[in-house]
Amino acid sequence: SSYKDNKFLDETTRENLELLANRNPAYYKIYALGEFATLDKLVFPKYEKRLLNKQELRQFPSYFGLDYGYVNDPSAFIHCKIDAKNKKLYIIEEYVKTGMLNDEIAEVIKRLGYSKEEIFADSAEQKSIAEMRKLGIERIKPAQKGKGSIMQGLQFLMQFDIVIDERCFKT
Repeated sequence: SSYKDNKFLDETTRENLELLANRNPAYYKIYALGEFATLDKLVFPKYEKRLLNKQELRQFPSYFGLDYGYVNDPSAFIHCKIDAKNKKLYIIEEYVKTGMLNDEIAEVIKRLGYSKEEIFADSAEQKSIAEMRKLGIERIKPAQKGKGSIMQGLQFLMQFDIVIDERCFKT
């Protein structure tokens, strides 16, 4: 059986599952239809890459995220905008680098002009979040992570057409 057989499924969930057919066909086959399919190596196989103009997107709310890394995994800071009405997620800026200490990350955020913004950071790094606040990044918050949050987050993001600024080559 599939979601099409579920008479208790609300219309919003049904619409979101059907949107997956275009955004991620393999994911749709596996998770919506219950069919066999192989997933690509990319988490989000369909996205658009183009040069974005921040001024043209200024009417949309901004969101900022920070993932701490050090040696093997880089620290990553990202700025995105969401057009909720048209289901578009714009990734407009990134800063990705290995070997960064928290004071260096704070300086980058300040230099980019985002020290006063609300930033959601890796909640596993409570000590780093506290340190970032002392370094002037006062509105930094731990990301909410619950059981199954990775899959829920992926499902949420797959509702959107993703547009990545071509300068965000790490993303």
